[in-house]
Formats: sequence, structure tokens, C-alpha cells
Amino acid sequence: MHWQRSIASRIAILLGCLILSAEHSAATDRPAIGLVVSPGAMAYSESADSIFESLHTHADVHRVDLGQRANRRAIAQLLTQQPRVIVVVGTEAVQRVRQTGTDVPLIYAMVLDPASLGLPAPGDQTVSGATGVSMSISLETQFQAMREMFPDGRTIGVLYDPDHNADLIERALEVSASHGFDLITQVVRSEGQARSAARLLLARVDGFWSVADPTVLTYSNARMLLLQSLRARRPFFAISEGYVRSGAFAAVAADPHAVGQRVAEMALHVAQGGEVRDVPPEEPAEVQVFLNRSTAGRLGLALPRNVLGRATREVGR
Repeated sequence: MHWQRSIASRIAILLGCLILSAEHSAATDRPAIGLVVSPGAMAYSESADSIFESLHTHADVHRVDLGQRANRRAIAQLLTQQPRVIVVVGTEAVQRVRQTGTDVPLIYAMVLDPASLGLPAPGDQTVSGATGVSMSISLETQFQAMREMFPDGRTIGVLYDPDHNADLIERALEVSASHGFDLITQVVRSEGQARSAARLLLARVDGFWSVADPTVLTYSNARMLLLQSLRARRPFFAISEGYVRSGAFAAVAADPHAVGQRVAEMALHVAQGGEVRDVPPEEPAEVQVFLNRSTAGRLGLALPRNVLGRATREVGR
């Protein structure tokens, strides 16, 4: 009986060693993933939290939330962890990581205009080194939402620089017409032209639609466009929630939680040995609709409870 207990004890010890070895192997096989988050927008934090929650059980996630100080040092420390992929949330995160010169694959999230940052955008045929999910919403979705939010509108104005958005505006002319809008376009060749162009355009249209255009939608111009549209009593259809909180009437924006989940799937694919080209850039699959109740009151517009088949999110007093 003693020899039986001895053998059983040895088997138990051996099994314990095997389990510990397997656990250690599983731990060391967990890929390292970097997560760099831009400051400012609430949507960035929501998307980053979604990314972290989706990844942390499968990988060692090293998160850096950018602030006013020590950004360069924090990212340098992140790179010492030898991440197999870095997820960048928002434009500033992209720029900061790019400044390091790293060749680690990038997966971007919540970037409005990837092409302006030298990143592959949805629809690009050649993808290498970077991919992700942009904030841009399809034209069909945008104009359908505008029609539901602005049922009496007939003319919609837009300012754009053809060096950046000629193809977009050409497609928008067709899509807007299919939803009963006459899209009135005005070319702007420099930032300084936007003020006078906006004043003339707002006198001709029922509403104003903004697009991601680096010539038109600068920081100073954005504030000016919001003020001019309010003075002209024209609804401003913006590109993101932040503009709605600043006074725009409405925006159809990417759902940050859903974007985070999809970006996490892309990042894990690459971290586990997959190719970036296997997961080409995408537009967001889920959207949210934001409406400013204060602006709606000033313009005498009703706030629909549902747009695009989903509940709207009201901001403002």
C-alpha cells in the first residue's frame, strides 16, 4: 500500500508541474498590444475602454492616455514592451506614435480623415502597415438621417476644397438628390475664404452640411460656421458629437463602443500573427445620432425620438 501511495503522490506532483508549465506557457504566449489614446473627446475614452475590455483577456494591453506632459516618454516606455501591434485612438495618438518612427503595425480607431494622416482609408485597395475603423459615415446614412431630422428641408449647402473632397462631393450630389435634397456646393480654396463663402451660401440654403475638409473645417472656421448658421437660423449638420455640444443642430457619428470592439478584433488578428492586409480599413458599422435640444428650440425644429431606426441622443439644455 505504501508503494501505491508513493506512486500516486508522484503522479500528483507530475500533474501539478504540467499544469503550472502550461499556465506559464500560456502566460508567456500572450501577445503584447499597445493602446494609445488621444485626449479630449469622450468618444475616444469610450472607444478605448471598449478596446481594452475586448483585449485584456487575450493579450497584455499596455495603455497610454495622452495628456499635456510626458507623452513622448510614455510612448517610448510602451515600445520597450515590444508590442506586436499598437492601437491608436484619435488623430493625436496617430501623430505621436508616428513621431517615434516605429515600424510596429498600427490599428487606428475614431479617426475622421485617415487619408490626411497618410493612413489607408476605407475602400483603399493596397493596405500594409496600418488599418482600422474610421469615424466617417456613409453618404447614404448621412442623407437618410438628414431627411428624417429635417423633413421640410429642400436645399442643403456645403463648403469644400476640391483638392481634398472633389470625389466625395460628386457622389454626394447624387445621393442627396435621391433623398429629395438639392445640394448647393461652394468651393473654398483657402481657410480665409470660408467666412465670406459661408455667409453667401447660408443666404441661399435651408441647411448646412459639413464634411471633413482640412481647408474648411479648421478650429477657427468651425466656430465661425456654427455662429453664422445660428444667426442665419439654418440647421448645421456636423461631423461629430463635439460640434453638436458646441451648438450644431445634429450629427450622425460612429458608435465608439462598436468601433472599439471591431478594432480589438483587428488588433488581436495581427498580434496573433495575422497580416494587416487581411483586415482592410472599414467604415463604422454602428452609428449614433446626436441632437442639440437648445439649438432645435432656437430654430423652431422638432426633435425626432428615432432616426435611422434608433433612439436619438439629446445634448444641450
